[in-house]
Amino acid sequence: RAHPRAAHRHDVCTKLVRNHAHARSCLARLAFVAVLTSALTVFSSRWIRESYFTAAAVELLSDRVPNVRLAAAGLLPRLKGTCRLAEEKGLLDTMTAALVTLRKDDDKDVAAAA
Repeated sequence: RAHPRAAHRHDVCTKLVRNHAHARSCLARLAFVAVLTSALTVFSSRWIRESYFTAAAVELLSDRVPNVRLAAAGLLPRLKGTCRLAEEKGLLDTMTAALVTLRKDDDKDVAAAA
């Protein structure tokens, strides 16, 4: 059955990703990382996986602003913990490749955080 709250929750999550994770402003992208940090403590791993948050956070690992990459790198271990090995093999491979790239980052703080 379609539940109106579930549809509303989906709309809010979609708008959050579109308006913050993909925003032109680095402050909006940092705000998205802060929201995701809170969401990881409140919501279940399954809900985090099913939302668009994980894919958006992985995209932020290659952001052009070092502080956004640094904040997203801090989320990486917790995001990996939400993924199931068999089901999200591609996403885990993407996270691992991003981690390798972050370790070679030009910004020393980002490289150290990775």
